[in-house]
Amino acid sequence: MPCKLENERKNLAQGKFLALDVLSYQTSDGKTHFWESVSRVKSSGAVLMVAKLVPSGRIIVIRQFRPPAGTYVWEFPAGLVEEMEDPAVTAVRELYEETGYRGKVTTCSSPVFSSPGLTSETVRIVTMEVEEIGQESPEPHFDGAEEIETILVTPSELLSLLKQAEAKGDVVDSKLYMYAMLQSGGSC
Repeated sequence: MPCKLENERKNLAQGKFLALDVLSYQTSDGKTHFWESVSRVKSSGAVLMVAKLVPSGRIIVIRQFRPPAGTYVWEFPAGLVEEMEDPAVTAVRELYEETGYRGKVTTCSSPVFSSPGLTSETVRIVTMEVEEIGQESPEPHFDGAEEIETILVTPSELLSLLKQAEAKGDVVDSKLYMYAMLQSGGSC
């Protein structure tokens, strides 16, 4: 018998944006176990945008201060899907807010997990095309206390740029690092 989640979810704490729960589940040997889990409050998941500039082929990445990491993190632009919002609409909105670029969605994945050992949050990977002509100096429209720097880089130069950033004390999101490794032939 495979593992199964029991119907018991006990809320330990809840803030404005996150909830901490204890889940109970049963393993194949019939034993009940408990797991602490974080979930988003009033969110329909997240989107992560892989935005490619046309015609140069450069991609848009961001360097953003992330309080839980205590430092700047290099990552793809991303954002939360508001309740009842179409993820493609979220992607267009968030790319504009974080970078000032206006893009067109080309694909949108089904929901996937980025850290299932910690959270039930799902993310959709959205690919976008951004026409460079006419968007030479876009102005971001930050939401709240965001501190975001936009970086344009060719996929082949990304891994080298990330290693330089790490040497200066920044950290890299795993999804961006994996993308960079794949673009460089899979080597670290």
